Amino acid sequence: MTIKNLMIITVFLALVGRTSAQGNAGILDPTFNNTGTLVLNLDQFDLYQDIKVQPDGKILAVGTSMTPSYTAYLVVSRFLQDGSIDQSFAVNGHYTYDQNLENMSYKCLLKPDGKILIGGHTTDYTNWQMLVIQLTEEGMPDPDFGTTGVSFLDLGAGEEILSDLELQSDGKILISGYLQNAQYQNAPIVVRLLENGSLDPNFGNSGIATIPITETDNEFTAVSVQSDGKIVAAGHISNGLSWFSLLIARFDENGILDTGYGTEGVVNLNLNNVDDEFFDMEVTAGNETILCGFTVFQADYTYHLLVMKFDENGQAVSDFGNSGIVIIGDTYYSFGDDLAIQPDGKSLLPVVQEPLTCR
Repeated sequence: MTIKNLMIITVFLALVGRTSAQGNAGILDPTFNNTGTLVLNLDQFDLYQDIKVQPDGKILAVGTSMTPSYTAYLVVSRFLQDGSIDQSFAVNGHYTYDQNLENMSYKCLLKPDGKILIGGHTTDYTNWQMLVIQLTEEGMPDPDFGTTGVSFLDLGAGEEILSDLELQSDGKILISGYLQNAQYQNAPIVVRLLENGSLDPNFGNSGIATIPITETDNEFTAVSVQSDGKIVAAGHISNGLSWFSLLIARFDENGILDTGYGTEGVVNLNLNNVDDEFFDMEVTAGNETILCGFTVFQADYTYHLLVMKFDENGQAVSDFGNSGIVIIGDTYYSFGDDLAIQPDGKSLLPVVQEPLTCR
Protein backbone atom coordinates (compact mmCIF):
# COMPACT_ATOMS: atom_id res chain seq x y z
CA MET A 1 0.00 0.00 0.00
CA THR A 2 1.68 3.18 -1.14
CA ILE A 3 0.43 6.68 -1.64
CA LYS A 4 -0.55 7.17 -5.27
CA ASN A 5 -1.68 10.77 -5.23
CA LEU A 6 -1.11 13.06 -2.27
CA MET A 7 -2.79 16.30 -1.36
CA ILE A 8 -0.39 19.24 -1.60
CA ILE A 9 -1.74 20.80 1.57
CA THR A 10 -3.54 19.58 4.65
CA VAL A 11 -6.77 21.26 5.72
CA PHE A 12 -8.21 21.21 9.25
CA LEU A 13 -11.82 22.17 9.88
CA ALA A 14 -13.23 22.96 13.31
CA LEU A 15 -17.00 22.90 13.76
CA VAL A 16 -19.12 24.30 16.57
CA GLY A 17 -20.43 21.20 18.31
CA ARG A 18 -23.51 22.65 20.00
CA THR A 19 -25.74 25.67 19.78
CA SER A 20 -24.15 28.62 21.57
CA ALA A 21 -23.55 32.34 21.30
CA GLN A 22 -21.17 31.48 18.47
CA GLY A 23 -24.02 30.28 16.28
CA ASN A 24 -25.79 27.12 15.29
CA ALA A 25 -24.18 23.71 15.77
CA GLY A 26 -22.25 22.33 12.81
CA ILE A 27 -20.90 25.62 11.44
CA LEU A 28 -17.20 26.55 11.26
CA ASP A 29 -15.82 27.58 14.65
CA PRO A 30 -14.24 31.07 14.36
CA THR A 31 -12.20 30.52 17.55
CA PHE A 32 -10.08 27.97 15.64
CA ASN A 33 -7.42 29.81 13.62
CA ASN A 34 -9.88 32.77 13.39
CA THR A 35 -11.72 31.09 10.50
CA GLY A 36 -12.45 27.51 11.60
CA THR A 37 -10.02 26.31 8.93
CA LEU A 38 -6.30 25.59 9.10
CA VAL A 39 -4.17 24.95 6.01
CA LEU A 40 -0.72 23.56 6.77
CA ASN A 41 2.04 23.19 4.18
CA LEU A 42 5.06 21.33 5.55
CA ASP A 43 6.83 20.06 2.44
CA GLN A 44 6.30 19.23 -1.23
CA PHE A 45 3.32 16.99 -0.44
CA ASP A 46 1.49 16.55 2.89
CA LEU A 47 -1.32 14.31 4.08
CA TYR A 48 -2.64 13.76 7.61
CA GLN A 49 -4.34 10.38 8.01
CA ASP A 50 -5.63 10.44 11.60
CA ILE A 51 -6.50 13.02 14.26
CA LYS A 52 -7.06 12.65 18.00
CA VAL A 53 -8.05 15.26 20.60
CA GLN A 54 -6.25 15.03 23.94
CA PRO A 55 -8.13 15.41 27.25
CA ASP A 56 -6.61 18.91 27.57
CA GLY A 57 -8.05 19.89 24.18
CA LYS A 58 -4.79 19.81 22.25
CA ILE A 59 -5.04 18.22 18.80
CA LEU A 60 -2.73 15.46 17.52
CA ALA A 61 -2.43 14.72 13.81
CA VAL A 62 -0.37 11.96 12.17
CA GLY A 63 0.47 11.39 8.54
CA THR A 64 3.13 11.68 5.89
CA SER A 65 5.06 14.41 4.11
CA MET A 66 7.14 14.00 0.98
CA THR A 67 10.24 15.87 -0.11
CA PRO A 68 10.84 17.10 -3.67
CA SER A 69 13.06 14.02 -4.13
CA TYR A 70 10.07 11.79 -3.22
CA THR A 71 11.35 10.58 0.13
CA ALA A 72 8.31 10.10 2.38
CA TYR A 73 8.72 10.80 6.08
CA LEU A 74 6.34 10.19 8.98
CA VAL A 75 4.94 13.26 10.75
CA VAL A 76 3.23 13.75 14.12
CA SER A 77 2.03 17.29 14.86
CA ARG A 78 0.31 18.88 17.82
CA PHE A 79 -1.88 21.96 17.80
CA LEU A 80 -3.38 24.07 20.56
CA GLN A 81 -7.15 24.48 20.79
CA ASP A 82 -7.01 27.71 18.79
CA GLY A 83 -5.28 25.95 15.87
CA SER A 84 -1.79 27.27 16.49
CA ILE A 85 1.14 24.85 16.50
CA ASP A 86 2.14 23.65 19.98
CA GLN A 87 5.79 24.65 20.07
CA SER A 88 6.36 22.60 23.25
CA PHE A 89 5.75 19.34 21.35
CA ALA A 90 8.76 17.48 19.86
CA VAL A 91 10.73 19.95 17.69
CA ASN A 92 8.78 23.12 16.91
CA GLY A 93 5.51 21.19 17.21
CA HIS A 94 6.37 18.26 14.93
CA TYR A 95 7.93 14.82 15.40
CA THR A 96 9.33 13.25 12.22
CA TYR A 97 10.75 9.85 11.35
CA ASP A 98 12.74 9.43 8.12
CA GLN A 99 15.08 6.46 8.51
CA ASN A 100 14.10 4.90 5.16
CA LEU A 101 12.98 5.85 1.66
CA GLU A 102 9.30 5.60 2.63
CA ASN A 103 8.02 6.10 6.18
CA MET A 104 4.28 6.47 6.58
CA SER A 105 1.78 6.65 9.45
CA TYR A 106 -1.93 5.92 9.32
CA LYS A 107 -3.20 5.75 12.90
CA CYS A 108 -2.54 7.15 16.35
CA LEU A 109 -3.78 6.29 19.84
CA LEU A 110 -3.73 8.20 23.10
CA LYS A 111 -2.82 5.98 26.04
CA PRO A 112 -4.29 6.56 29.53
CA ASP A 113 -0.85 7.64 30.80
CA GLY A 114 -0.64 10.36 28.14
CA LYS A 115 1.81 8.57 25.87
CA ILE A 116 1.14 8.48 22.14
CA LEU A 117 1.17 5.46 19.83
CA ILE A 118 1.66 5.85 16.07
CA GLY A 119 1.29 3.04 13.56
CA GLY A 120 2.51 2.81 9.97
CA HIS A 121 5.22 1.21 7.88
CA THR A 122 8.77 1.75 6.68
CA THR A 123 10.48 0.42 3.55
CA ASP A 124 13.42 0.84 1.18
CA TYR A 125 11.24 -0.88 -1.47
CA THR A 126 13.14 -4.13 -0.96
CA ASN A 127 12.37 -4.82 2.70
CA TRP A 128 9.10 -3.84 4.41
CA GLN A 129 8.35 -3.53 8.10
CA MET A 130 5.35 -2.48 10.13
CA LEU A 131 6.24 0.44 12.34
CA VAL A 132 4.86 1.29 15.79
CA ILE A 133 6.28 4.33 17.58
CA GLN A 134 5.57 5.40 21.14
CA LEU A 135 6.12 9.02 22.08
CA THR A 136 6.08 10.68 25.48
CA GLU A 137 3.57 13.44 26.20
CA GLU A 138 6.26 15.89 25.08
CA GLY A 139 6.56 14.22 21.67
CA MET A 140 9.88 12.46 22.21
CA PRO A 141 10.55 8.73 21.54
CA ASP A 142 9.84 6.65 24.65
CA PRO A 143 13.03 4.73 25.58
CA ASP A 144 10.97 2.04 27.35
CA PHE A 145 9.25 1.03 24.10
CA GLY A 146 10.81 -1.04 21.31
CA THR A 147 14.24 0.20 20.28
CA THR A 148 14.51 3.79 21.52
CA GLY A 149 10.79 4.26 21.05
CA VAL A 150 10.33 2.34 17.80
CA SER A 151 9.06 -1.22 17.30
CA PHE A 152 9.90 -2.75 13.91
CA LEU A 153 7.78 -5.73 12.89
CA ASP A 154 9.28 -7.83 10.09
CA LEU A 155 6.68 -10.59 9.89
CA GLY A 156 7.02 -12.01 6.39
CA ALA A 157 9.10 -12.15 3.23
CA GLY A 158 7.29 -9.36 1.37
CA GLU A 159 5.17 -6.26 1.88
CA GLU A 160 3.71 -5.67 5.34
CA ILE A 161 1.21 -2.91 5.99
CA LEU A 162 -0.38 -1.68 9.23
CA SER A 163 -3.90 -0.29 8.87
CA ASP A 164 -5.27 0.12 12.40
CA LEU A 165 -4.33 0.20 16.08
CA GLU A 166 -6.37 -0.66 19.16
CA LEU A 167 -5.44 -0.67 22.83
CA GLN A 168 -6.64 -3.44 25.14
CA SER A 169 -7.64 -2.68 28.72
CA ASP A 170 -4.50 -4.51 29.95
CA GLY A 171 -2.25 -2.21 27.92
CA LYS A 172 -1.45 -4.68 25.13
CA ILE A 173 -1.56 -3.28 21.61
CA LEU A 174 -3.54 -4.76 18.72
CA ILE A 175 -2.56 -4.13 15.11
CA SER A 176 -4.51 -5.01 11.98
CA GLY A 177 -3.30 -5.06 8.39
CA TYR A 178 -1.76 -7.62 6.09
CA LEU A 179 1.47 -9.41 5.31
CA GLN A 180 2.64 -11.21 2.19
CA ASN A 181 2.81 -14.94 2.89
CA ALA A 182 4.98 -17.64 1.30
CA GLN A 183 2.44 -18.01 -1.54
CA TYR A 184 2.79 -14.26 -2.32
CA GLN A 185 -0.75 -13.63 -1.07
CA ASN A 186 -1.67 -10.69 1.13
CA ALA A 187 -2.94 -12.41 4.27
CA PRO A 188 -5.16 -10.41 6.66
CA ILE A 189 -3.61 -10.34 10.11
CA VAL A 190 -4.13 -9.19 13.67
CA VAL A 191 -0.92 -8.78 15.65
CA ARG A 192 -0.61 -8.24 19.40
CA LEU A 193 2.24 -6.44 21.11
CA LEU A 194 3.14 -6.32 24.76
CA GLU A 195 3.33 -2.91 26.43
CA ASN A 196 7.06 -2.72 25.66
CA GLY A 197 6.44 -3.10 21.91
CA SER A 198 7.53 -6.74 21.54
CA LEU A 199 5.35 -9.45 19.97
CA ASP A 200 3.06 -11.26 22.42
CA PRO A 201 4.10 -14.95 22.11
CA ASN A 202 0.83 -16.08 23.70
CA PHE A 203 -1.35 -14.61 20.94
CA GLY A 204 -2.22 -16.54 17.79
CA ASN A 205 0.88 -18.02 16.17
CA SER A 206 3.86 -16.26 17.79
CA GLY A 207 1.89 -13.02 18.09
CA ILE A 208 0.00 -13.20 14.77
CA ALA A 209 -3.60 -14.27 14.11
CA THR A 210 -5.04 -14.80 10.63
CA ILE A 211 -7.73 -16.67 8.68
CA PRO A 212 -7.67 -19.15 5.77
CA ILE A 213 -7.49 -17.46 2.33
CA THR A 214 -7.42 -18.68 -1.27
CA GLU A 215 -6.80 -15.54 -3.34
CA THR A 216 -4.20 -12.78 -3.52
CA ASP A 217 -5.55 -9.55 -2.00
CA ASN A 218 -6.93 -9.60 1.55
CA GLU A 219 -6.68 -7.19 4.48
CA PHE A 220 -7.97 -6.36 7.94
CA THR A 221 -8.35 -2.58 7.77
CA ALA A 222 -9.89 -2.24 11.26
CA VAL A 223 -9.72 -3.96 14.64
CA SER A 224 -11.76 -3.52 17.84
CA VAL A 225 -12.21 -5.25 21.19
CA GLN A 226 -15.55 -6.39 22.61
CA SER A 227 -16.49 -5.88 26.25
CA ASP A 228 -15.80 -9.59 26.88
CA GLY A 229 -12.26 -9.31 25.50
CA LYS A 230 -12.92 -10.97 22.15
CA ILE A 231 -11.31 -9.29 19.15
CA VAL A 232 -13.15 -8.32 15.96
CA ALA A 233 -11.32 -7.44 12.74
CA ALA A 234 -12.81 -6.29 9.43
CA GLY A 235 -11.76 -5.37 5.91
CA HIS A 236 -11.94 -7.26 2.62
CA ILE A 237 -11.27 -10.74 1.26
CA SER A 238 -10.76 -11.81 -2.34
CA ASN A 239 -13.15 -14.39 -3.76
CA GLY A 240 -11.75 -14.13 -7.27
CA LEU A 241 -9.40 -12.04 -9.37
CA SER A 242 -9.85 -8.37 -8.31
CA TRP A 243 -13.16 -9.21 -6.61
CA PHE A 244 -13.38 -8.05 -3.00
CA SER A 245 -16.01 -9.15 -0.50
CA LEU A 246 -16.78 -7.80 2.95
CA LEU A 247 -14.76 -9.50 5.67
CA ILE A 248 -15.28 -9.74 9.42
CA ALA A 249 -13.58 -12.23 11.73
CA ARG A 250 -13.69 -12.72 15.48
CA PHE A 251 -10.91 -14.13 17.63
CA ASP A 252 -10.85 -15.04 21.30
CA GLU A 253 -8.49 -13.36 23.75
CA ASN A 254 -5.69 -15.71 22.66
CA GLY A 255 -6.00 -15.02 18.93
CA ILE A 256 -7.90 -18.20 18.06
CA LEU A 257 -10.84 -17.94 15.64
CA ASP A 258 -14.19 -17.95 17.46
CA THR A 259 -16.15 -20.62 15.56
CA GLY A 260 -19.44 -19.37 17.06
CA TYR A 261 -19.18 -16.19 14.99
CA GLY A 262 -20.36 -16.06 11.37
CA THR A 263 -19.26 -19.24 9.60
CA GLU A 264 -16.43 -20.85 11.57
CA GLY A 265 -15.39 -17.45 12.87
CA VAL A 266 -15.59 -15.51 9.59
CA VAL A 267 -18.17 -13.40 7.74
CA ASN A 268 -17.43 -13.42 3.99
CA LEU A 269 -20.18 -11.40 2.30
CA ASN A 270 -20.59 -9.85 -1.14
CA LEU A 271 -23.60 -7.61 -1.78
CA ASN A 272 -23.51 -6.86 -5.50
CA ASN A 273 -21.13 -9.39 -7.06
CA VAL A 274 -18.48 -6.74 -7.65
CA ASP A 275 -16.30 -5.08 -4.96
CA ASP A 276 -17.28 -4.47 -1.32
CA GLU A 277 -14.97 -3.39 1.49
CA PHE A 278 -15.05 -2.21 5.11
CA PHE A 279 -12.67 0.56 6.20
CA ASP A 280 -13.64 1.17 9.84
CA MET A 281 -15.85 -0.15 12.60
CA GLU A 282 -17.02 0.39 16.15
CA VAL A 283 -18.27 -2.16 18.68
CA THR A 284 -21.33 -1.15 20.72
CA ALA A 285 -21.83 -1.77 24.44
CA GLY A 286 -23.93 -4.81 23.50
CA ASN A 287 -21.12 -6.23 21.33
CA GLU A 288 -22.88 -5.43 18.10
CA THR A 289 -20.62 -4.17 15.33
CA ILE A 290 -21.25 -1.13 13.10
CA LEU A 291 -19.03 -0.89 10.01
CA CYS A 292 -18.54 1.54 7.15
CA GLY A 293 -16.94 1.30 3.74
CA PHE A 294 -18.26 0.96 0.21
CA THR A 295 -20.15 -1.29 -2.17
CA VAL A 296 -19.95 -1.29 -5.97
CA PHE A 297 -23.04 -1.83 -8.13
CA GLN A 298 -22.88 -3.76 -11.40
CA ALA A 299 -24.91 -0.96 -13.01
CA ASP A 300 -22.22 1.72 -12.64
CA TYR A 301 -19.06 0.07 -11.25
CA THR A 302 -18.40 2.94 -8.85
CA TYR A 303 -18.17 3.29 -5.06
CA HIS A 304 -21.32 3.85 -2.99
CA LEU A 305 -21.09 4.53 0.73
CA LEU A 306 -22.01 1.52 2.84
CA VAL A 307 -22.89 1.20 6.54
CA MET A 308 -23.80 -2.15 8.09
CA LYS A 309 -24.60 -3.53 11.52
CA PHE A 310 -24.00 -7.08 12.75
CA ASP A 311 -25.09 -8.76 15.96
CA GLU A 312 -22.79 -10.53 18.42
CA ASN A 313 -23.06 -13.75 16.37
CA GLY A 314 -21.98 -12.16 13.09
CA GLN A 315 -25.45 -11.89 11.56
CA ALA A 316 -26.76 -8.70 9.93
CA VAL A 317 -29.17 -6.84 12.24
CA SER A 318 -32.54 -6.88 10.49
CA ASP A 319 -33.95 -3.66 12.01
CA PHE A 320 -30.93 -1.57 10.97
CA GLY A 321 -31.51 0.05 7.58
CA ASN A 322 -32.62 -2.52 5.03
CA SER A 323 -31.87 -5.89 6.65
CA GLY A 324 -28.70 -4.53 8.24
CA ILE A 325 -27.61 -2.48 5.22
CA VAL A 326 -27.56 1.29 4.62
CA ILE A 327 -26.37 2.65 1.25
CA ILE A 328 -26.20 6.44 1.32
CA GLY A 329 -26.60 8.71 -1.69
CA ASP A 330 -26.05 8.18 -5.38
CA THR A 331 -22.88 10.25 -5.85
CA TYR A 332 -20.16 8.24 -7.57
CA TYR A 333 -17.00 7.49 -5.60
CA SER A 334 -18.61 7.79 -2.16
CA PHE A 335 -17.27 5.75 0.72
CA GLY A 336 -17.04 5.84 4.51
CA ASP A 337 -13.44 5.88 5.74
CA ASP A 338 -13.97 6.51 9.45
CA LEU A 339 -16.72 5.88 11.99
CA ALA A 340 -17.61 7.00 15.51
CA ILE A 341 -20.54 6.24 17.82
CA GLN A 342 -22.05 9.21 19.68
CA PRO A 343 -23.03 8.91 23.37
CA ASP A 344 -26.68 8.56 22.29
CA GLY A 345 -25.76 5.51 20.21
CA LYS A 346 -26.09 7.21 16.83
CA SER A 347 -23.31 6.76 14.28
CA LEU A 348 -21.24 9.61 12.90
CA LEU A 349 -19.04 9.22 9.84
CA PRO A 350 -17.37 11.48 7.28
CA VAL A 351 -18.39 10.83 3.68
CA VAL A 352 -15.74 10.96 0.98
CA GLN A 353 -17.21 11.83 -2.41
CA GLU A 354 -14.21 12.04 -4.70
CA PRO A 355 -11.85 9.48 -6.23
CA LEU A 356 -9.46 8.03 -3.64
CA THR A 357 -6.37 10.16 -3.02
CA CYS A 358 -4.55 7.49 -1.07
CA ARG A 359 -4.41 3.77 -0.26
